[in-house]
Amino acid sequence: MVTLRPASREDMPAVASLHEASARELGRTHYDEQQVLAWSGRKDPEKYPYDEPGEHFVVAELDGEVVGFGHLAVEDGEVRAVYVSPDAARCGVGSALLAHLEATARDAGHDDCYLWASLNAVAFYRQAGWTVVESDVVETSGNGVTAELPVKLMEKEFA
Repeated sequence: MVTLRPASREDMPAVASLHEASARELGRTHYDEQQVLAWSGRKDPEKYPYDEPGEHFVVAELDGEVVGFGHLAVEDGEVRAVYVSPDAARCGVGSALLAHLEATARDAGHDDCYLWASLNAVAFYRQAGWTVVESDVVETSGNGVTAELPVKLMEKEFA
Protein backbone atom coordinates (compact mmCIF):
# COMPACT_ATOMS: atom_id res chain seq x y z
CA MET A 1 0.00 0.00 0.00
CA VAL A 2 1.22 3.50 -0.85
CA THR A 3 2.00 5.79 2.07
CA LEU A 4 2.32 9.56 1.64
CA ARG A 5 4.24 11.74 4.08
CA PRO A 6 5.99 15.11 4.20
CA ALA A 7 9.41 14.97 2.57
CA SER A 8 12.57 15.44 4.64
CA ARG A 9 16.15 16.33 3.87
CA GLU A 10 17.06 12.65 4.13
CA ASP A 11 14.66 11.87 1.24
CA MET A 12 16.24 14.27 -1.23
CA PRO A 13 18.93 11.94 -2.68
CA ALA A 14 16.22 9.34 -3.39
CA VAL A 15 13.95 12.06 -4.82
CA ALA A 16 16.71 13.29 -7.15
CA SER A 17 17.53 9.77 -8.32
CA LEU A 18 13.87 8.95 -8.88
CA HIS A 19 13.37 12.25 -10.76
CA GLU A 20 16.23 11.41 -13.14
CA ALA A 21 15.06 7.83 -13.70
CA SER A 22 11.46 8.87 -14.29
CA ALA A 23 12.41 11.49 -16.89
CA ARG A 24 14.85 9.10 -18.56
CA GLU A 25 12.58 6.05 -18.71
CA LEU A 26 9.06 7.43 -18.94
CA GLY A 27 9.94 10.42 -21.13
CA ARG A 28 11.15 8.21 -23.97
CA THR A 29 7.63 7.61 -25.18
CA HIS A 30 7.17 11.25 -26.28
CA TYR A 31 10.59 12.89 -26.48
CA ASP A 32 13.70 12.22 -28.54
CA GLU A 33 17.09 11.18 -27.15
CA GLN A 34 18.45 14.74 -26.83
CA GLN A 35 15.33 15.96 -25.05
CA VAL A 36 15.38 13.05 -22.61
CA LEU A 37 19.10 13.52 -21.99
CA ALA A 38 18.60 17.19 -21.13
CA TRP A 39 15.49 16.56 -18.99
CA SER A 40 17.03 13.69 -17.04
CA GLY A 41 20.25 15.58 -16.29
CA ARG A 42 21.70 15.24 -12.83
CA LYS A 43 19.27 16.65 -10.30
CA ASP A 44 20.71 18.40 -7.24
CA PRO A 45 19.21 17.03 -4.00
CA GLU A 46 19.84 20.43 -2.37
CA LYS A 47 17.51 22.27 -4.79
CA TYR A 48 14.17 20.66 -3.94
CA PRO A 49 11.92 22.98 -1.86
CA TYR A 50 10.83 20.32 0.62
CA ASP A 51 10.95 22.70 3.59
CA GLU A 52 10.24 26.12 2.09
CA PRO A 53 7.23 28.12 3.31
CA GLY A 54 4.28 27.94 0.92
CA GLU A 55 5.56 24.77 -0.74
CA HIS A 56 3.87 21.43 -0.06
CA PHE A 57 6.31 18.62 -0.86
CA VAL A 58 5.49 14.98 -0.16
CA VAL A 59 6.98 11.58 -0.90
CA ALA A 60 5.24 8.30 -1.59
CA GLU A 61 6.59 5.10 -0.09
CA LEU A 62 6.01 1.45 -0.89
CA ASP A 63 7.54 -1.05 1.53
CA GLY A 64 9.64 1.72 3.10
CA GLU A 65 11.15 2.85 -0.22
CA VAL A 66 10.56 6.29 -1.78
CA VAL A 67 8.82 5.59 -5.10
CA GLY A 68 7.35 8.99 -5.91
CA PHE A 69 7.10 12.64 -4.97
CA GLY A 70 4.68 15.49 -5.40
CA HIS A 71 5.01 19.25 -5.09
CA LEU A 72 2.33 21.93 -4.85
CA ALA A 73 2.94 25.69 -4.74
CA VAL A 74 0.10 26.28 -2.30
CA GLU A 75 -0.49 30.01 -2.82
CA ASP A 76 -0.62 29.70 -6.62
CA GLY A 77 -2.47 26.39 -6.77
CA GLU A 78 0.20 25.09 -9.14
CA VAL A 79 1.06 21.41 -9.13
CA ARG A 80 4.76 21.59 -9.85
CA ALA A 81 5.62 17.90 -9.76
CA VAL A 82 4.17 14.41 -9.71
CA TYR A 83 6.97 11.94 -10.39
CA VAL A 84 6.92 8.19 -9.95
CA SER A 85 9.73 5.67 -10.13
CA PRO A 86 9.53 3.71 -13.40
CA ASP A 87 9.38 0.51 -11.30
CA ALA A 88 6.24 1.79 -9.53
CA ALA A 89 4.50 3.31 -12.58
CA ARG A 90 0.86 2.30 -13.07
CA CYS A 91 0.56 1.04 -9.48
CA GLY A 92 -1.53 3.94 -8.13
CA VAL A 93 1.39 5.97 -6.77
CA GLY A 94 0.91 8.92 -9.13
CA SER A 95 -2.86 8.91 -8.59
CA ALA A 96 -2.40 8.96 -4.81
CA LEU A 97 0.08 11.84 -5.05
CA LEU A 98 -2.12 13.86 -7.39
CA ALA A 99 -5.26 13.34 -5.29
CA HIS A 100 -3.34 14.47 -2.21
CA LEU A 101 -2.06 17.62 -3.93
CA GLU A 102 -5.54 18.44 -5.24
CA ALA A 103 -7.02 18.02 -1.74
CA THR A 104 -4.31 20.26 -0.31
CA ALA A 105 -5.13 22.95 -2.89
CA ARG A 106 -8.85 22.70 -2.12
CA ASP A 107 -8.14 22.91 1.62
CA ALA A 108 -6.13 26.08 0.92
CA GLY A 109 -9.22 27.64 -0.67
CA HIS A 110 -8.54 27.07 -4.38
CA ASP A 111 -11.43 26.44 -6.77
CA ASP A 112 -9.02 25.08 -9.36
CA CYS A 113 -5.40 24.08 -9.99
CA TYR A 114 -3.04 24.21 -12.91
CA LEU A 115 0.16 22.47 -14.01
CA TRP A 116 2.57 22.15 -16.90
CA ALA A 117 2.53 18.54 -18.09
CA SER A 118 5.19 16.72 -20.03
CA LEU A 119 3.68 15.03 -23.08
CA ASN A 120 4.13 11.57 -21.57
CA ALA A 121 1.96 12.59 -18.58
CA VAL A 122 -0.96 14.25 -20.41
CA ALA A 123 -3.06 11.05 -20.58
CA PHE A 124 -2.52 10.45 -16.85
CA TYR A 125 -3.79 13.92 -15.98
CA ARG A 126 -6.72 13.69 -18.43
CA GLN A 127 -7.79 10.47 -16.76
CA ALA A 128 -7.81 12.37 -13.45
CA GLY A 129 -10.14 15.04 -14.85
CA TRP A 130 -7.64 17.65 -16.01
CA THR A 131 -8.05 19.49 -19.33
CA VAL A 132 -5.47 20.90 -21.72
CA VAL A 133 -5.62 24.69 -21.94
CA GLU A 134 -2.67 25.44 -24.23
CA SER A 135 0.61 24.14 -25.61
CA ASP A 136 4.03 25.63 -25.02
CA VAL A 137 7.73 24.80 -25.03
CA VAL A 138 10.14 24.94 -22.09
CA GLU A 139 13.90 24.83 -22.20
CA THR A 140 15.73 22.34 -20.01
CA SER A 141 19.41 21.58 -19.51
CA GLY A 142 21.30 18.63 -18.11
CA ASN A 143 24.07 16.19 -18.97
CA GLY A 144 25.75 18.97 -20.95
CA VAL A 145 22.75 19.24 -23.30
CA THR A 146 20.07 21.92 -23.68
CA ALA A 147 16.78 21.05 -25.36
CA GLU A 148 13.28 22.37 -25.83
CA LEU A 149 10.44 20.22 -24.51
CA PRO A 150 6.89 20.64 -25.77
CA VAL A 151 4.52 20.73 -22.76
CA LYS A 152 0.81 21.27 -22.10
CA LEU A 153 -0.74 23.72 -19.68
CA MET A 154 -3.54 21.85 -17.92
CA GLU A 155 -6.12 22.82 -15.36
CA LYS A 156 -8.73 21.23 -13.17
CA GLU A 157 -11.73 22.93 -11.63
CA PHE A 158 -12.99 21.51 -8.36
CA ALA A 159 -16.73 20.87 -8.00
